[in-house]
Amino acid sequence: MLIDPKHRNRIYKKYRDQGLTDKQIDEKLADQFKDFMLNESGNYRFDTKNWFRRIYDFIKLWIRTGQYGLAKIYSAINRGKYYGLKPSTENVARFREIYKGEGANMEVSGYKFKHIQTVKQLNDIINSLTYAFFQVSFADGKTINYSDLSKEAPKFDRLKLILQAQAYKYPSDIINEVVDKFDSIILPMLTTKLKQLGIRSIDRNESDTLANIEEGAEGVNIGQHTIEGMNISIRDNAPAEVKFFFQTIPVYEIGKDGTPQTKFDEYTHFPSFVDPNIAWTNILKDLSGCRTISNIIDRVQFFAKNGNTFYQALLLRLTTLVKNSLSEDVNVATQAEAMLTKIETVITSDINNYITVKISEDADTGLTKMELKDNTVDVKAANYPKVWSQYFFNNAGIYRYNETGAIVATDNAKQTLRVIIDNFNRIRNAFTNNKGILKVGDNNVDLHVAANQEYLKDIIVRMLNSVGVGIDKPTLNRMLMSGDYGNPRSDQYTLLNSFLVNRIKFGGIPRLIETLDSIKNSINKDNTIKDIESPEGVIQPT
Repeated sequence: MLIDPKHRNRIYKKYRDQGLTDKQIDEKLADQFKDFMLNESGNYRFDTKNWFRRIYDFIKLWIRTGQYGLAKIYSAINRGKYYGLKPSTENVARFREIYKGEGANMEVSGYKFKHIQTVKQLNDIINSLTYAFFQVSFADGKTINYSDLSKEAPKFDRLKLILQAQAYKYPSDIINEVVDKFDSIILPMLTTKLKQLGIRSIDRNESDTLANIEEGAEGVNIGQHTIEGMNISIRDNAPAEVKFFFQTIPVYEIGKDGTPQTKFDEYTHFPSFVDPNIAWTNILKDLSGCRTISNIIDRVQFFAKNGNTFYQALLLRLTTLVKNSLSEDVNVATQAEAMLTKIETVITSDINNYITVKISEDADTGLTKMELKDNTVDVKAANYPKVWSQYFFNNAGIYRYNETGAIVATDNAKQTLRVIIDNFNRIRNAFTNNKGILKVGDNNVDLHVAANQEYLKDIIVRMLNSVGVGIDKPTLNRMLMSGDYGNPRSDQYTLLNSFLVNRIKFGGIPRLIETLDSIKNSINKDNTIKDIESPEGVIQPT
């Protein structure tokens, strides 16, 4: 959906000559790429700093696919080239025409599911079966260790028997279909899931050293590739045991009694693991900057105490390791201590320093001089605003290209911005002039009430998201607890007041609102754009 028709047709021609439809070609290429990522991507290192290695790997992939264009797309996907891009109107229309509004086929290996209707349903089922696999295969099921995997062969037969028992206890069409297709469809998918967790007969990362971990990716565009490069260098090259540890965190939810409890899949009634992508995103984002295992545990404990269920589950696993490291059993203690060291090494290696080199001629001596500046903080500070700007332009529905290729505003852009600005100002006014009472229609919402504070957070997140500022509610809560908006032990009302009113952190929310107002004022009646006048200067929208 992200490549232009000219290049797509070149790739598709080979398969059309074989009598395949575009829909069949889509499925074939998707399966081929999945196979490449699961089984072969580790043999290709398109992100390496060595250009000769990149060329060599590309030629290998070209030979393997038999098509230059297809190899180019695979390597581009692997490097994150298409990250954040939006499909063209033409490509979206083509997709809808091919699939007739039904979306991609819910098919696996030629079998079309009768009762499983969505990809999410199927993924949730496979995820819960993965958890159950470890529960039934190894000792106590509560302390899952990577080393256990080398001791015994997988016990899929036992898993199938337990699944059949679940189907008898919790009958439904979906679980009956899962049992019926366990051997032919579900088991291969489960095996694929285990591969995604890094579980192979011989894991290629099992003996990785610190040097391997620190070999990072080339970041071409800071706005799109900095985080991706970090994920490649840290996540993918982490030792197998560490990958396994972080990718087998159980899903917790807050129960009716207010305590964290294991969440169960609604179809299999087995627990599930947190999605590996979510787990690693949390770890790389929240634990960066930690220097010791003690720092790591302290930070995890901080997030856990503030209601983050992921970190509550992670804290339990880390404290279990610490407890085991103090065991009188030498083998248990040694194994736990080694694991803690590996976790520390991976997380603390997430330190990317950026140095600017300035070369100039000394006016007095005529000699060439060189200055080095550590601008790591500057790069990190610039990263998110650049990404937000891209999303604001591409996804917020504010701007578009007209028939001549010029940048103009959408028809409702000015009204959209006006509503967002007005809503933010109303919220600020509730704190500054109205003693915490927010007027919503004919109703008065008391922001001193905890439930209304949560309602307010939801509103803030939605409004920020609507203009491309990527933030979710857990992130907002972490910001409030950071200390930047007052004592974290203060009540939520005081912290929200400071967050929405104070001009800290480069002007805070008030400065953001002023920026949006400047953008609104730059839109002419005919939707053309004039220069944006801001306190930092004049910005040309082009």
